[in-house]
Amino acid sequence: MRMFPAVLTLCLLPTLPLYAGEGHDDHAHEAHDEDHKDDIHLSEKDGVRLLHPWGVMSRDGLEVYVTLENGSGGTITITGGDSAHGDLMLLATDPGTDTVVPVSEMPVSAGAEMEFAPGELFLRLDTPPDLHVGDVIEAHLELAPLGEIEMDIEIFAPGTTDHPHAGHNH
Repeated sequence: MRMFPAVLTLCLLPTLPLYAGEGHDDHAHEAHDEDHKDDIHLSEKDGVRLLHPWGVMSRDGLEVYVTLENGSGGTITITGGDSAHGDLMLLATDPGTDTVVPVSEMPVSAGAEMEFAPGELFLRLDTPPDLHVGDVIEAHLELAPLGEIEMDIEIFAPGTTDHPHAGHNH
């Protein structure tokens, strides 16, 4: 039955944050953050950091990716987001079928990092405005119990699979 991989994926997704971030080089982010304290590449609230929010247009809308670092000291839960152009739905790609499935919430453990990436976990804006490469739109990521955290999403060319920034990727 084809539904089994999707159900399995949804059951396993909450365990991902338990393993996220192992082997991550925090020193690279610290040095990088000094260069980007006041630009669109970093948002912070109560110990939670959003690094390099970016998006690409797909046939289904604007797909948004970001790295989230949970330094809040407690588990937070991603529930989606919003922008002036509509809601950002939290979605994941089922690895067994490549089917996109909605995710109602995604817990992120204290000290963990969550990477939103093409073909994995992402946010989607179904009704984006007319966007062009280089545009930036403001959005908010909803995090329980902290509320929302603002992020500026930089638009890249369709087909981009990683945030191309200053010779390094996160």
